[in-house]
Amino acid sequence: MASAIKYWRFVRLDVGGSVQREDIAPAKAFFQYHFSDLIGQANIPDVRVQEQLQQLLRSDVEETRRLAECCLRCFISAQIEWTCISLEQFGQQHGFSRQDLFPYVLTDTDPLTPRLQKTGYCAPAIAILQTYDSSQGINLSTWTVRLVKQDKDLKQFLLSQGVLLVSDWAILNDTTSVQVQRILSENYPRSYSEIQFAGNLLNAYHAVYLRDRRIQRKAKGGNECSDPTVNQLQEIAQQLRETQSLNLSNESVLARLRALAAILRQHRIQVRVKSFQPQQSLDSQWQNRLLPFDVPAPAPEPDAEVEQNEFLSQYRQEFERCLDQAIVQVTNARLMLLKRSKDQQWLKALYLMHCQSMKMSEIAPLVDLPAQYAVSRLLKLREFRTDIRRYLLGILGDRIQQLAQSYADPTRLQNLDQRLNAALEEQVDNVMEAAEAETNIANRPLSSLFARRLCLHLDDRRIEL
Repeated sequence: MASAIKYWRFVRLDVGGSVQREDIAPAKAFFQYHFSDLIGQANIPDVRVQEQLQQLLRSDVEETRRLAECCLRCFISAQIEWTCISLEQFGQQHGFSRQDLFPYVLTDTDPLTPRLQKTGYCAPAIAILQTYDSSQGINLSTWTVRLVKQDKDLKQFLLSQGVLLVSDWAILNDTTSVQVQRILSENYPRSYSEIQFAGNLLNAYHAVYLRDRRIQRKAKGGNECSDPTVNQLQEIAQQLRETQSLNLSNESVLARLRALAAILRQHRIQVRVKSFQPQQSLDSQWQNRLLPFDVPAPAPEPDAEVEQNEFLSQYRQEFERCLDQAIVQVTNARLMLLKRSKDQQWLKALYLMHCQSMKMSEIAPLVDLPAQYAVSRLLKLREFRTDIRRYLLGILGDRIQQLAQSYADPTRLQNLDQRLNAALEEQVDNVMEAAEAETNIANRPLSSLFARRLCLHLDDRRIEL
């Protein structure tokens, strides 16, 4: 009954600010009566349940309305807790935890007390329930996450900590090339060619991404900004070839867009929170995020351009070799820790997720596990990626340092170590963040560098399906 519990288990804060979970007996009996056919199922069809509960909210019987509302508020409370936990990832860098977030949004106290309709304080959970409409084609879980992240008090707290809850693409969408050039020239001086590149990059992005977004919104509606597609990145790269004679890969275009968005994000935080001081300047972020694929200088000498291309080509090859080595070593270490009965189960689940783009709920029966939570517990993906990141950084620095010394001007080698280490750490973090982000998006093939190299390794192992 694990999946059904969320409709009668209420998550709240006690007077000391600690999370408490309480089973609401009347809500449990109500749910079991109306959804007796679902009790015992590992995966509850939430959309069906929530639509029926919304219908029961319109019942002529007051007690039916009260208990249907209670079930929905229990579900919302768990989703609010989960959203705060997911936001805790930003706290590792910015100095806060989920415990700091709960008091802003986990404020519903008694789900058996009918919600306030027009006056008085309205807890976020109540606002979520009042504005939710299942007929709009969005599930209650998604709606809860969206409104929690839009909560005014929570956003203000996060902003004070240096976190702006806006996607990279939303930031780029509502920034003009004129603004970008002004921000870079007035606050973080760059060369004319770099500022011009930033403006042309944003113009190319707008021409492609915003055009497709307008078409998509007319056809389907919705406000979510998804990552640029492969076709969109190719079209942006083509425009940059025409405007700046640059031949950039899709990965390079994506990395530069994210780097530009990071600068704009930090600038917005500084403007909105005057007291906030970033740990490093935006100028250094611009450099670190783009190195070693930095904005090219205008019209390099032929020999210098050939040398730069040779270095970048060898860098990418060395990066992939080191990533492959890290994947092999960490995978072997993980298999040694697993019981013999679990090792093939773990490999198969890893393969189905990264190479067959299957969801954990789909993987569970294929590896003889009861539900999604068991697959997540088996895989321990975050721990797996963290170990690979640590190993990769351990071997990558020396390799790239040796490579760079063959190309860099000897007069610049004195400052190479620090800049190169920062750039490599940023590059590795980008790879691992992309791997984590895509595993959270349903019904989408995994195409990150991490997923591709992991699948090559798993293919070599000839996983038995």
